[in-house]
Amino acid sequence: MSIGFGSWANRWRGVVLGAWAVGIGALLIVGRYSLFIRAQLWPLLLGTLLILLLFLLATIARPSHAGSGGIRMANWIRGGMLLLPLLYMSNLISGAAASGLNSFALQKRSLGLSSASDSLGIGSDSDTTTVSANNIVNLGYIARHLHRLVGTHVITEGRVFRDDSLPNGQIAIFRFVVVCCAADAMPVEVVIKSPKTAGLKNDDWVRVGGMLQLEDQDGKSVPVIEADQIDPIAAPDEPYLSPYQF
Repeated sequence: MSIGFGSWANRWRGVVLGAWAVGIGALLIVGRYSLFIRAQLWPLLLGTLLILLLFLLATIARPSHAGSGGIRMANWIRGGMLLLPLLYMSNLISGAAASGLNSFALQKRSLGLSSASDSLGIGSDSDTTTVSANNIVNLGYIARHLHRLVGTHVITEGRVFRDDSLPNGQIAIFRFVVVCCAADAMPVEVVIKSPKTAGLKNDDWVRVGGMLQLEDQDGKSVPVIEADQIDPIAAPDEPYLSPYQF
């Protein structure tokens, strides 16, 4: 009896555990985990990494016996299925998913431009929210305090979505609100009205300033910013909003 990976089945188990440990470690190092969970939840990933390493050490230290057989087909299949999510994880680092939830996800999840304010709960009549003309407020804050902020100058940031249903000179900007992870993400969005929107592409990050208004579109009240300022910006380190930010 010796200490080591021993049987081929044990080695295959070690490969799977090691691959997951490397993948999660890479996400923590480059910071891409914030594309699918709230950035503040990184300790959970660190705990997962430590557990994987403990399992890997236990696999290495497991006594092996001479004459161990090969890997059964069922074990190959189970291990392969466990490795498949790592392909998506690699996309978070350098592939198509590296930009996070984008305009494609918005089209799948959006319930309409007027729905976010209803879902987040519009401020009550006792809401005394005020915003300094030079302060940047996030789209979630605007949605929650919409009625109080209408008629004021706001500055906010988001990603561009060119909606074919909007007239020329109008686009939408959006961000996703995440409670735990990308699975529960809900978009908040606002229409931008300005002749400066012509050169903007889907998923560009912009900072927008202007007067916030409510306009009737198809029988629904839709938040609209009549923009006097549209500037391209770099993607933020934390692309998603948390309900605790507004």
